[in-house]
Amino acid sequence: MSEEVVLRKSDGLFYCPRCTVHYVNERAFRAHCKTKHGLKVTLFKKKSIEEKKAKARQRKQQRKATREALQAMAGKTFRLKQRALFTFAVAHVRGAYQAANPIVKIDDSTVPGTGRGLFANVDLSAGDICTVYDGEKVYEEPTDHEYACQLGVVTTKS
Repeated sequence: MSEEVVLRKSDGLFYCPRCTVHYVNERAFRAHCKTKHGLKVTLFKKKSIEEKKAKARQRKQQRKATREALQAMAGKTFRLKQRALFTFAVAHVRGAYQAANPIVKIDDSTVPGTGRGLFANVDLSAGDICTVYDGEKVYEEPTDHEYACQLGVVTTKS
């Protein structure tokens, strides 16, 4: 079975490449070519110049919109809202500072050469998120370390 490409003519009809028969219905045309001539036809509708120009305009508008959006994004700087700092007042309200049983403590690290830090003073259970506990990283480490504690005078060992 040979294969042939057939174009739909401007009058909207399909003309058989082997004989003078023409069809409006695509399915009937395929059946004719297959049964009478043993042809497998591939239908191809030729695009008009107006259709090609419209498609080109559409692509150009899409590229222009994308380019403008990228230029607008390049000019802007994105800043995430900074988290509120963990102050002494907040720590006092939450029972973390000058409390009988504080949940965190500010102390020297047990890891040599790391200085002072904010440590959990309570046992942590699975699922609790804590930056560093007893010198060992647990779960996830936030990128902004300033949210944890704001001290008036902080001395760090170097």
